Amino acid sequence: MSGTERRIHITAEEKKKLRQTTKSTLKTELVPLVLKFFKGFTILSGVWMIGYYRYSISWVLLGLPIWLWADYKKNKQLKYRLTQRQIVDSEKEVILATMDDLPSWVFFPDVERAEWLNKMILQLWPYIGDFANQIMKDVVEPSVRDNLPGSLKSFMFEKCDLGDIAPRIGGIKVYREHCSRDEIIMDMEIFYAGDMNVKVAVNRIRVGCKNITMHGTMRVVMKPLISISPLVGAVTCYFINPPDIDFDLTNLGNILDIPGLSDILRKIVIAQVGNFVVMPNSITVPLTDKVDLKELKFRQPNGVLRVEIVEGKELKKMDLGLTGKGKSDPYVVGTVGAHVFKTKVKNNTVEPVWNAFFEAVVGECKGQTLDLEVFDEDVGVTGVTEDDFMGRANIDIYSVAKKGRDDIWVMLEDIKHGQIHLRLDWLSLSTDVADLARIRDSTQHLTVETKLGTALLMVFVDNAANLPNAKKSAAEPNPVVLMSVAGDQKKETTVKYNTNHPVWEERFVFIVNNPELQDIDIHVKDMKTSKSLGLVSITLQDLLTAPDMEVRQPYALKESGTNTKLNLWIRLRILKPGAMKAESPIREMAPLLLGNAAALEGPAAESADKALPLVVMEVKLVDQPLVSATPAWKGNTSPTSTADTVRQRLPDSTGAGGVTGEDAGLGKIKLTVSYSRERKRLIIIVHKCNDLKACDDDGLSDPYVRMYLLPDKSSASKRKTQIIKNTLNPVFDDTFEYVGSPEELQKKTVDVTVKNQVGMFSRGRNVIGQVLVDLSSVTLQTAYTQWFYLAALDEEDSD
Repeated sequence: MSGTERRIHITAEEKKKLRQTTKSTLKTELVPLVLKFFKGFTILSGVWMIGYYRYSISWVLLGLPIWLWADYKKNKQLKYRLTQRQIVDSEKEVILATMDDLPSWVFFPDVERAEWLNKMILQLWPYIGDFANQIMKDVVEPSVRDNLPGSLKSFMFEKCDLGDIAPRIGGIKVYREHCSRDEIIMDMEIFYAGDMNVKVAVNRIRVGCKNITMHGTMRVVMKPLISISPLVGAVTCYFINPPDIDFDLTNLGNILDIPGLSDILRKIVIAQVGNFVVMPNSITVPLTDKVDLKELKFRQPNGVLRVEIVEGKELKKMDLGLTGKGKSDPYVVGTVGAHVFKTKVKNNTVEPVWNAFFEAVVGECKGQTLDLEVFDEDVGVTGVTEDDFMGRANIDIYSVAKKGRDDIWVMLEDIKHGQIHLRLDWLSLSTDVADLARIRDSTQHLTVETKLGTALLMVFVDNAANLPNAKKSAAEPNPVVLMSVAGDQKKETTVKYNTNHPVWEERFVFIVNNPELQDIDIHVKDMKTSKSLGLVSITLQDLLTAPDMEVRQPYALKESGTNTKLNLWIRLRILKPGAMKAESPIREMAPLLLGNAAALEGPAAESADKALPLVVMEVKLVDQPLVSATPAWKGNTSPTSTADTVRQRLPDSTGAGGVTGEDAGLGKIKLTVSYSRERKRLIIIVHKCNDLKACDDDGLSDPYVRMYLLPDKSSASKRKTQIIKNTLNPVFDDTFEYVGSPEELQKKTVDVTVKNQVGMFSRGRNVIGQVLVDLSSVTLQTAYTQWFYLAALDEEDSD
């Protein structure tokens, strides 16, 4: 065969494809090489410039930590995002790979997977992306441009790509208890680790955002259920707790990705999300015009949580000196829904005393938590704070609401050691004016830097009519409503563009110190010209005498145009200390319906709380009835004895039981063991001890309780109560928590040992007695409170 015959014939189309492939390959290989070259050239040029101009080597040493931190942060975020994307793509395989002994990825039977919904979202995602891009271009971009000064009018979205990776619904829980017949409540775990890419440009300056990740639990409330199409009146969505959000900035935004500034930027983003869709804020979408949407948007919160961060102890020493000794500069950051508060910094101590009070409005106490994080303030050499993490703690707000008051020491998690002392008070909402004097008297003895609240003011800004133009020749205004109480609490609505008849329908909540003396000042302003469009001041004293402490009417604005009205709905409630009442009866739905729609059938009032289920447990009983049951809201765990066992039914709410174990003459201890499904924590409350054996020469003891979650006897598993001096009947009321799933905890045993503090040169018994609570035979259904006889140890152990 000749060389001509062996020659491969290539068509013109194939030549074109070959050229395109070659160009693409060259581009793929050359672009990273060119970028790497310029990056290295820039760094080497910088080093040469430092030497040429004889700058000190300190400038290099100053920039090196910043570069190392940024590189570490980037690699950490990259590894995190790769893990999250693996979970999104193959959730089942990832979980099974990390938990070989788990037969199913479903921890709790009442949380269901929704693969059918994920498949629908994945199919709809390209169309959702096109719709979002259109909204950004046609709605968001003009609105932002109109609100910017003339020099920034070139603002535009260069790119808005939601990517190919859709969010996932990790699990759905539909509630059947503690909800009325006119609503459907469900929690959805939303997980997003996609390839979204958004870029904006202003005057040739480009800033982008990509690699966005988010994880949180969204509550969806379908309410009211109606007997006409479409059967659901409206849908309300909100996050119970702030979601975890992370992202990367691109282009010029990389300037902000340096220590200190990046954390500040992320906090701002999370705060803005909180103001939009984290309780007590929410999004309500009506599905029919037969329902009064304002009733749904103007929901009343469950109450107010008052938090006193008293002190800390055994905190980790973060600032170590050359001698090995050190201190910390600790402070606490707390979060309740969208509300964030922070204590003062206590310098050079690991035993700080803050005595700081904070109050937060709680929209939904069921499922909502008080999240606390402890940091060590550390100002870097550049002046930017690089605070060190010192642990975190989470408290279930619903458990506090059921008690009314809780005085606890909480162990810090994700750190070797450390505790925080908290005093928590639940304040319900009341329409009884007499409760105002009671709440005022209860706070007079407290020494606080800021005045505590005695009432809750709720304001629903509905709409305005006939607003004037800021200037006679000006176009329609961009109105916004500014509100303030006592000059310190300031809030504002969103801006409505180019209208004299704006509609806001937004709700705001203020904690008021003295409603008998304070006013709320409301100011309508034009954002275009910063000119006033009218104002009104409302005396809160008038609300105390109004029917049901509520006013819903239009208010005439002063210093405004003729017939200018601002429609407001104002509600006042007195804060009442004490435990939350039982579930209120189901409301009639007729007031929510509008027009001639048929009223729904009003169900008879009934309590939403249901009787505790019967559970078979393994314990040994004695005849004395010393046990009382604990309500189901505390969790789902019951203690067992290591002694010979018989069958026992779980006590009902009246309580009847005995002491577990055999009386060895060492005394007994009262414990409550429960499990929180929402927080995935085993909760153990050490109440008190009775008739302890005397260990000291004076016939008394200095008892305390030491606890381990066996088989782990490390410092991370160790818990310890306070020491009660000179008593044989100590009262502790300390709460301890262990993180874990029910499957993990059923393999463990709780070691509760009552010990006596003994001095270095003192003689006396160290260990009084021990109780072992085996969790393997416990059914995680209800909480359980029980007395246990202490058993002797073969040999005394030490701390």
